[in-house]
Amino acid sequence: MACFNLDSVFFRKRGKTDWLKMFDTSNAVCIAKCIFGKEDVVPGFFDVLAELIKNHKKNYVKYLVSARKWPRARHEKPLSHKSMRSFLFAIFNFVVPIQLCGSFKNRRVVMLFLGKLPTKGRNETICIGHVLEKVDLLSVEWMYSIVEPEKKRRIFNMVLNWFVQVYICGLLENVFFVVKTTHNYKLEYYWKSTWKEVCQKAIVESVKKDKFAYVSDEDHSMWEVGGRATLHFRSTKHGVLRPLLIKSCNAQQKIVPDSLTRIVQHFLNILYCKIASETPFNNSKNFLQKWCEIYPQWKGKKVHFVKMDVKDAFGSVNHTLLRCIIKVHFRRYVNSGQLIAVKTVKFSSNKTRILFDVFDEDFCSYHHPVQYYPIELLFGIVVKSFECCEFQWRRKFYRLKCGLPQGNELSASLCNFYLNAMDQKYLREFVSESSLLIREMDDYLFITTSHEQAVKFYYFMQKGISEFNVQINAKTETSDTHHEISYLKYIINTEDLEIGYDYSKYASSDIAHWLSLNRTVKQERFIKDSTRTTCVLSDILVNAMFNRPQTVMKIIFQCAYLQASRMHAMVDRLLCGCFREGFVVKCCKMCAKVIRRKSVKRFQNPDVGTYITIRAFYERLLPFGRYREELRQLSLRMKTLQCVISDVILEIEYVIQDLMSRTSGNPLKRSDF
Repeated sequence: MACFNLDSVFFRKRGKTDWLKMFDTSNAVCIAKCIFGKEDVVPGFFDVLAELIKNHKKNYVKYLVSARKWPRARHEKPLSHKSMRSFLFAIFNFVVPIQLCGSFKNRRVVMLFLGKLPTKGRNETICIGHVLEKVDLLSVEWMYSIVEPEKKRRIFNMVLNWFVQVYICGLLENVFFVVKTTHNYKLEYYWKSTWKEVCQKAIVESVKKDKFAYVSDEDHSMWEVGGRATLHFRSTKHGVLRPLLIKSCNAQQKIVPDSLTRIVQHFLNILYCKIASETPFNNSKNFLQKWCEIYPQWKGKKVHFVKMDVKDAFGSVNHTLLRCIIKVHFRRYVNSGQLIAVKTVKFSSNKTRILFDVFDEDFCSYHHPVQYYPIELLFGIVVKSFECCEFQWRRKFYRLKCGLPQGNELSASLCNFYLNAMDQKYLREFVSESSLLIREMDDYLFITTSHEQAVKFYYFMQKGISEFNVQINAKTETSDTHHEISYLKYIINTEDLEIGYDYSKYASSDIAHWLSLNRTVKQERFIKDSTRTTCVLSDILVNAMFNRPQTVMKIIFQCAYLQASRMHAMVDRLLCGCFREGFVVKCCKMCAKVIRRKSVKRFQNPDVGTYITIRAFYERLLPFGRYREELRQLSLRMKTLQCVISDVILEIEYVIQDLMSRTSGNPLKRSDF
C-alpha cells in the first residue's frame, strides 16, 4: 500500500515535475500514464481526469476567494487547522468530480481523510490503506471494466495516492508556504502572498535585538572564510516566526572539508571532557551514574529539586565572550606552534574512532601514517564557524552577531563550552556535600537537602545572568509544586526518590516519528525487529535499590504497552491489518523475552515479567476486532502463567488496575493524581 510523509513531499521534491503547470487537457494521456505506471490505463478514467482538469481551471480562483474571507490580520500568523481543513474541503467540493470516488459515501470518506492532512507531523507516515478499507469499490463506475477485486483495489490505490500526494499537496505548496516548527515535528502554513512581509518583519526584529547585523557589499566575506549559510524560519509554540541560520551542506560552497570539521568536533569533545572532569558538577558521567552515587546518601531525607532550562540556548551565545573562552582553553591544554596528531581507526562494523595526541614539530617527522594539523588551524575553524556566518536576504547581506548557527556540527560543543564557563563563574557556590548540580546541554537540575539553597538557586537563575546573556524559561519545576520531576527522559518522585521512565511523550501517538515505515521492504521482519530492539527499559528502573516491586511492575507494564502500541501502529500502516496467523503472538513473545531478561534479577520468579508483558499486549489490542484470535491465545497463556505466579498475581492486578484508572485508560500518560 502507498505510504508517504509530508516531509518527503514538501521538502524533498528536487528534480520532480511541477504537475500543476502541465495540468491541461492536452496532457491528459501523459498524466494518466504516469499515474498508472506499468498498469494499462483504464479507459473510463480519461473522462474523470478531463472533468477534474476542467473544474480545476474553472474554479481555481473561486476556492481561493472563499478562503480569503478569513480576516486579514490572521494572514500574518500561521493558519489554524480549522482554516486549512475548510480550504481543503473547498477544493474537494469545487474541483473533484463525483465519478472519481463513485458515491457520496466514498466521497465523504476521502474528504475526511483530506481534513486530517494539516494535523499530520512532517515525519508521520500517511497510509492510503486506511481509506481503501472504508471505500466501496463496487460503486466506482469508471472501474466497471475490471473484474478482479484485487486489481480494482490496486488501481484505486494508485489513483488516490496520486490525487493526495501530487495534486492536493501540490496545491498546498503553490498557495501556502509550509514551515517546520520548533516543537513536536509539526508543520504550519502561511499565505504565500504575505510570506515575504512576515519574514522581513522577523528579520527587522532580530536586527533590533542585535541577533543579526547588516553588512555592506564591500565588507561581506561570505565566499572567503565562513562558507554560505541559509536562512530558515521556524514557528514557535506561540506562532511567532523565528529566523534561524543553517549551514549549507553544498560541497562547492563549503570551504572547510567535512573530514576536517569532524576532526575538530572530536577534538572539542575531548577537550571538553578534560575541562568538565576538573569541575565538581559538570563531569562527563551521565545522569544515571550520578544518581546511583547520590542515592545512598539522601535516602530517607527530605530532598529538594529545582529543574529549569535556558531560553534559546543557541541563540543567546555572545561571540566575543565565546571566542575568549575557547582561546583560554586552547592555550591551557595546547601550546602555540604545536601540532595535533590525528589517527583514524576503522572497525569491522564500519565504525570509526579518532585518536588525538599533541606533539612538537621535531617529533612529528618520524610518524608518516599519522596526519598532523597546526593548533592555529583548528582554532581558526572553530572561530569562523560562528563569527563568519553570513546570509543574503533581498539583495542585502547580514551577519550572525549573536548566537550559533543551526545544523553546524560544532554548535553543540561550543554551546557546552559557553555554559560551562558560566557554571564555573556563577554556580560553583551551589555545589557542596549536601547538594548536586547537573547540566545536560541547556537543562539544569539542582538537588539539595537544604531548602534555603534551593530557594536561593531558584531566584538567582530566574533573574538571569546578563554577562552571558542567559535567561531561564518560565516553565520551571520544583519539588514544592510538583510531586514528580521530569528530567531528560526520566521521572523522579520527589518524596521517595523513586525513578521511572517518561512515557508521556509517546501518549499522543502510537508510533514514534523516526520510524521510516515507507522505506521498509520486508515488513513483517521489520516489525519483529522493532518490537525486540526498541524496548525502553534501563537497568536502573528494575533495580531493587531504587524502586519498590510495585513501581517496577508499573514500569514493565508501561514499557510493554508502548511496544504493543508500536507494533499495532506498524501493523496498521504497513500491513493494513492483514497479517499471518501467529505473527502478533510471536512479537509478544519476543518482547516478553527481552523484558524477562532485563527484570530477572528483580523478581524471584522470572515469569512475573512475562505475565505483565502479555497482560499489557492484551490490554492494548483488546479494542480492535482484527486481533480476536490472537487475544484468545494470549488469554490462554495468561491463565497458564497465573498458576505459576499465584503468590503475586493479586498484587500485579491491583497495580495494573490502579495505573489504568489514574491515567484514564492510557498508561503512557502521566498520572492524573
